[in-house]
Amino acid sequence: MSRCTKDLTLLEDCHLTDPWQTTFTATVSQDSISGTYRGQWYVWDDIVDGHRVNCRRDSSQDPDNSFELTRAKCDPELIRKYQQEEEQAALLFEEVRLRLEALHDRNAEYVKEQKHHMIVLGSAKAGILGALKKFGGKVGHVLIGAAETIAPVYTVYWLTSDVQPEMQEEILMLNEAETLIGDASAKAKQALEDFKRDLAQQPECRDEFEKAKAEEAFHDQVKAKMDEWELPGGYLYLDPSDPTGVPLDAAAAFKRAASLLKGKPPRVTSSSSAPQKKRMVKVSRKNAKAAVVQLTKGMAGLKRLGPWFKKRTTADAAVGAQLQQIVQHLQEQAVG
Repeated sequence: MSRCTKDLTLLEDCHLTDPWQTTFTATVSQDSISGTYRGQWYVWDDIVDGHRVNCRRDSSQDPDNSFELTRAKCDPELIRKYQQEEEQAALLFEEVRLRLEALHDRNAEYVKEQKHHMIVLGSAKAGILGALKKFGGKVGHVLIGAAETIAPVYTVYWLTSDVQPEMQEEILMLNEAETLIGDASAKAKQALEDFKRDLAQQPECRDEFEKAKAEEAFHDQVKAKMDEWELPGGYLYLDPSDPTGVPLDAAAAFKRAASLLKGKPPRVTSSSSAPQKKRMVKVSRKNAKAAVVQLTKGMAGLKRLGPWFKKRTTADAAVGAQLQQIVQHLQEQAVG
């Protein structure tokens, strides 16, 4: 009997040649052949960078593996054609699953970044409030750390250069994914319908026809699962010309806060040998208070995006898991 090595890394690491030949014993009937064939057992000393070191044959552990062949009762070409069409559908489903997996990772990264920016902005806001409290009503200006004036600028840049394009990219990818799912479902269903039609014309294919009818129930389940997946509403996908959108209203608020916090650094009269002081910025009391209002507004807008991204991450992961099950079924289904 000629066999092929299923593990391609074993084939390479152990310098094997395919196909290889071995002995077998079998029971033969009119419609089937079943028995065992002698396998080959290999051992190695270690695995380095995914490859076996000093791979060698240990014939004392050669196993007896079972096999079974069953005569096809109808034209094998029909089954082969159907399986090829199902494989094409499986590839489309798998492509969507990989896209959703990528979106899941990117959304999770956004949630992490959002928490970081909220902490930085919260610290900046606390610093400004602390300065207002410290100086009281004595003077018309307050001294604020330069880092606190940079925080909203940094967040504005992140929102406009990372978040907004990311969300626009996501809605595009999800729309494409929805189209691919539709194409895959249609292709799988059409393959089954063609297969059933051809099988019905051949009485000797009765068993396969019954299996194909059972398979139809699976395709109905596929459609029902995919219909449950709702793409997000467009209200979060932003038009740069819309000043009321999220996160553009947040970005606009942070931008306004940054402009209010612009001031002049106080003159430093200490000698160069003195310890370096924290760089401060002189801001009018009025502007500092207005900046706190804008920071509060911007943080509220930024906070609203967190739950949405978490919801998308959960929804996309759920659909990805369903697609994985569908792909596995299409690859292992028993028709034919």
